[in-house]
Amino acid sequence: MRSQILLSITACTRIHHANAAGFSGTNATSISIPSEFQYLLPDGYTGNLSQGFVNTRLPDNTNSSLQNLFKSAAAAPFVSYSQDFDEIMGTSPDITLLSDRPDVGVVNLDTGAVSLPAVESTPLTNPNGGYYFNGSVYFGAIGNFNNSYGSGVFAMDTKKNETRTVLNTYLGLPFNGVDDITWATKRNADNTTSSYMFFTDVSFQAFAPIFKNRTPLLPNAVWRWDPQLDQVLPVISKNDVGLPNGIRVNAENNKLYVTDSGSTVIYGAGAETNSTSPAIYEIALDDKMRPVNKRLFGIAREGLADGLKIDDLGRVWTGEYEGVTVRSREGKVLGIFNSQYFQKGNAGHLANFALAGDKLVLLSLDRLWMVRLNQTVTSKSVSEI
Repeated sequence: MRSQILLSITACTRIHHANAAGFSGTNATSISIPSEFQYLLPDGYTGNLSQGFVNTRLPDNTNSSLQNLFKSAAAAPFVSYSQDFDEIMGTSPDITLLSDRPDVGVVNLDTGAVSLPAVESTPLTNPNGGYYFNGSVYFGAIGNFNNSYGSGVFAMDTKKNETRTVLNTYLGLPFNGVDDITWATKRNADNTTSSYMFFTDVSFQAFAPIFKNRTPLLPNAVWRWDPQLDQVLPVISKNDVGLPNGIRVNAENNKLYVTDSGSTVIYGAGAETNSTSPAIYEIALDDKMRPVNKRLFGIAREGLADGLKIDDLGRVWTGEYEGVTVRSREGKVLGIFNSQYFQKGNAGHLANFALAGDKLVLLSLDRLWMVRLNQTVTSKSVSEI
């Protein structure tokens, strides 16, 4: 078969650890799978929705080199499908485990490696997505389970550790659960700038039964807050994005990217049981910074696409069940940071991530990882967390 393109590129990876049983002295590897296998596999293969692409079962009579390649990829921290991803990682990517909290135990947040800011003003109740802009960190907050604190957007002064409520209602109706936030800025004809905050609001009843006592009063939507006109309006309806989740604007501030959490895993039997899709959408912003011309950019291979980041080269990074997936501007999957590696042992779900210069920070609930990349993927001027 296609043995002439069957290559396994192995890069030695340094692992630093902090009380991480099972990771001490590990020599991890990066595996490269030719991109052709994303769309052409030997007849008789089997795949399912509860496992990633690298767990695809190949027929018993498949070339042993290909069998071994997929087996190695399933255990590797990084899986590359392109030269672009190889260049992101380099020849010796470096992994550091910054924090490792056991499933059962007591953590002193005042003296431990993981701590909470001493916020003395408005409480942040179940904060979710965040974005740094103009000296403040803007957080979406879901609120609590008994509705004593509702959902909304809150801003924290990074110097004073003081928070204030930016918005918490639309005409007297509470938001369902503000999930993620981004800011977009345009340059006006008079050389001034205008900035707009976009955020996703989604009912969490579908994801967390503990919110069952919170009846949604607003439909799921993407919203825009305009500080210049002092108004907040829905700008993308649930007919376009059923369960809006992650949201980001590109470096040029002319495209908005939104993930739709229509998971085939959460909702059961498969794709046809969903009224929405585990999709990533690219939506243009017109000259008045209004979303127009939505197009399907990608679909999560397993589960759903959650967190979303755009790097300086326009590549789209998404947190999915397979791991952090990197796509080109055109939507091609370039490679993944494999969740099976970062979640092994007692680690929790790979929940979110951040890009910081030449670093990728991964959060798997009770573990915090840092991967040093071979490229600077976001500049210091990029205002996001």
